Amino acid sequence: MKVVFITESSHEIGLGHLKRCLSLAFEFEKDRVFDIEIIIPVCNEKTREMLEEQSFAYHSASKRLDFFLNLEKSKLILIVDVKTNFYDEFLEKMSQKSVKIFGIDDLSHRNTLFTANFSPPAAVIPDAFEFEQREKNYIGWEWVPIHIPSSTVALNQEKRYEYSALMLFGGSDPAALSAPSFDYFGRNVPEIDFSLICGPLMKSSAIVECKRISRRYSNLKVIESPGNLSALMHKSFASITTFGHTFYELIAHGNSPLAIYRDIEDVLGLFCNPDLVENNLVSITQYRELMRNNEPKFLTKFWSSMKKPIGSIDPSIQDVATQLRRGSTNIKKVISNLI
Repeated sequence: MKVVFITESSHEIGLGHLKRCLSLAFEFEKDRVFDIEIIIPVCNEKTREMLEEQSFAYHSASKRLDFFLNLEKSKLILIVDVKTNFYDEFLEKMSQKSVKIFGIDDLSHRNTLFTANFSPPAAVIPDAFEFEQREKNYIGWEWVPIHIPSSTVALNQEKRYEYSALMLFGGSDPAALSAPSFDYFGRNVPEIDFSLICGPLMKSSAIVECKRISRRYSNLKVIESPGNLSALMHKSFASITTFGHTFYELIAHGNSPLAIYRDIEDVLGLFCNPDLVENNLVSITQYRELMRNNEPKFLTKFWSSMKKPIGSIDPSIQDVATQLRRGSTNIKKVISNLI
């Protein structure tokens, strides 16, 4: 059977989505009974190099989608990780052919096309969904795929003594949090080294501004489009990020993230403490207000508390990290049962 991973990411943009597809592809590869293929909109040089290192077949969408439309449905399943409607027409046609389609991102708004959808644990299913559509959603910590050798994770628990932290606000920094955050933490938390991750879509003027700020404080560093982001997540003991899959991935790496959320509905149900701040969550409005008023009370307390290895403060976070690292195995198991 052919297992086709469909994503719209690349080495430069949305790399996390491609990495999740690769994590799950590794799980299917273990059985040696699946023919695995990866489809992306455009295969540029860097993306080709990365995919060829993994030895998975890959194609650009324009050269391959018609082939799948004519392939016998019993020989094909689709695993989709996309944000936009780039593939919607194709997925609609495949759904009409009764091809099994699985989503591994928050695709609940298009769930009628899918056999099953593996959403983040806080994803909210629209009230308009019929009962049978709701059943197609698998929501929970164990549904976030990540590929990490367990030995690496175990060793990483002993490497938390550099007191370094990451800032990840999205490849383009859409909320423009990088520069004010850099200045805030450089000024208020000098004892911790912070590395700001700048993606390829971040405005050059914003990167220049952050580099200027970094020269003002000795604990700040700007990293542009790193190829080893997973390694950086491993190495750092804590992080601050906009809420999304990166939040879960950081936890799986044994990193303690503070997540900034836009909408309360995005994070309802996370952990069990009704106080979201205690759950490492803060609204974007609250976060900006803390920085604007130069009130390091909560944020500096958070970073100071994270100097211990993850789990020594809150064992439940350690349990969550373990579940996250089982994500790819769990997803493959459910998909295998449904095919």
